[in-house]
Amino acid sequence: MEIKINKSRSFTVDHDYNSFCVVRVYGGHLKALGGRHAWVKLTANDKSIYRTIKAGRRIAPALTKDAIEIDYDSMLELEQVSYDNKKDEADFYPCDISVLPATRWEQLKALWQHPDQGYRVSMKISLIGLFLGVIGFITGLLSLG
Repeated sequence: MEIKINKSRSFTVDHDYNSFCVVRVYGGHLKALGGRHAWVKLTANDKSIYRTIKAGRRIAPALTKDAIEIDYDSMLELEQVSYDNKKDEADFYPCDISVLPATRWEQLKALWQHPDQGYRVSMKISLIGLFLGVIGFITGLLSLG
């Protein structure tokens, strides 16, 4: 289910800046997007990024159905930064972002390109281990015959 976002602002809680790749949306959207901490695809201007999702109902009560809390670097990647400083009373800037649940392949892609090196390196090592395990299994089967 695609969700259209028309308003964005920076995080209202400081600890959200410490976590890589998090966005906050209206709590009613969580189920349609795969639940809390699910990977989602954010698309704008033919550019896409992948982030994990959290609800903002208690932490950010002003977060409405068409709003998102997102970090500045992600807005730069999507080319959705507002330079004219036209924001509303709740500090939301206008934007045009689509949010979709990420497929399994897109989740792997998101972890492969994750900005945190811990995620990125462990993902690559695990896929190399899987590949070597499959080769070992096939070699073992061939040696039986």
